[in-house]
Amino acid sequence: GVSFFRVEGPSISNAIIRNNTASFHGGGIFSYISNTTVTDVEMHDNECLGIYWGGFNDVGHGGGFFLADGEGTFTGLNIHDNEAAMHGGGMGSAGSANWTLTNSTISNNVGPWLGGGLWLWDANYGENPTITNVTIEDNWASISGGGFLSNYSNPVFENCTIQNNEATGAGGGLCFWGGCSPVITDCVISGNSGTGNGGGVHTEGDAITMTRTFVVDNQGGTYIGGINVSGSDATFNNITISGNTSSGGGAIGIINSGHVDLTNSIVWDNYGDPFFGDGTGSINITYSDIEDGWGGEGNIDADPLFTDVDNGDYTLQSPDSPCIDAGTADTDGDGNDDITDYNGAAPDMGAFETTMAAPTGFTLYPLETYVTLTWNAVSIDDFNYYIVERSTDVEFADDVESNASLVNYYEDHDLEYDTEYFYR
Repeated sequence: GVSFFRVEGPSISNAIIRNNTASFHGGGIFSYISNTTVTDVEMHDNECLGIYWGGFNDVGHGGGFFLADGEGTFTGLNIHDNEAAMHGGGMGSAGSANWTLTNSTISNNVGPWLGGGLWLWDANYGENPTITNVTIEDNWASISGGGFLSNYSNPVFENCTIQNNEATGAGGGLCFWGGCSPVITDCVISGNSGTGNGGGVHTEGDAITMTRTFVVDNQGGTYIGGINVSGSDATFNNITISGNTSSGGGAIGIINSGHVDLTNSIVWDNYGDPFFGDGTGSINITYSDIEDGWGGEGNIDADPLFTDVDNGDYTLQSPDSPCIDAGTADTDGDGNDDITDYNGAAPDMGAFETTMAAPTGFTLYPLETYVTLTWNAVSIDDFNYYIVERSTDVEFADDVESNASLVNYYEDHDLEYDTEYFYR
């Protein structure tokens, strides 16, 4: 398809790259020691055929896109229905420096060995991509990492959806091998399956941090449908693990001296024992809702009252859920608050912080030199005050002023003539 070799600054935008074949890497795009920008590009039905290399047959990575020892900014990509000869059915990256992938979809790709959707590999710890607002779905790998696999890499996932991927081995959704320290925030990991350990996530890297993420309805064939921690140091804050299944355990596995710190989380309605271990690992659980109970500060054993599990809504029913305001702001126990943006008396347990609906009956009365605002009073336990925001920007993106009111009435006298204001 397209090849970049030792160039700085090439770009591709608003293009379709399809039906191409490469003998080695990068069926659609191959970028080597280059800094590339790719925007609003669709890559589909591209293929790596594979060659004999390094003692292996059929070596060919990145069916749609391969990045080798390079950098780049990749936005608005749709990488689908590509196939690699070995790793990275949709996209592969090896030995590359920091790069970003944003607002993209990687789907229906095939990696016959590792990383059906996306594959990262760097033995020098240089692979540190940021992956934001990306959907990785319906990809397949015959060994591990149906959606994604990395080795000696430190990817950052933000606001991503990893769903319905499949691996014959471990990590149906995400798989992290040696030397990895991924950070996963505000993500959805659901409906993935692996015949080995960790239908949703398998990690055997150095460390893993997961925050405000739900891991639901994944299936593991051997042990652990949700997350399998093998030799890693895992920190899980505000995660929801529910509906996961396997023959060994549903929620979290800790093996090979792995360790898990679980805080402000919900582990509920997983098939089999919620936790599985080989006796070498350890887990510390605090301020979490654990089905069948677990000793530890702030832990509870009560139906979390999800809003609508059948339709994938794992938010909490307000105000009845026992998980609302039941967490802690000091997630690491050092005496200092780590969470400051929450509603109510304390953070909620689980991936989703319950929000308070805006009052109804909001009415504005403009007078000669000031405006009066009124609204219907709310009746909520532990209510403290209302926040009235004013801006000259209809989107409230800037120039926002906030004022507190103890009653459902507010007067704004600080106005400038011939200026349009917006309130909420």
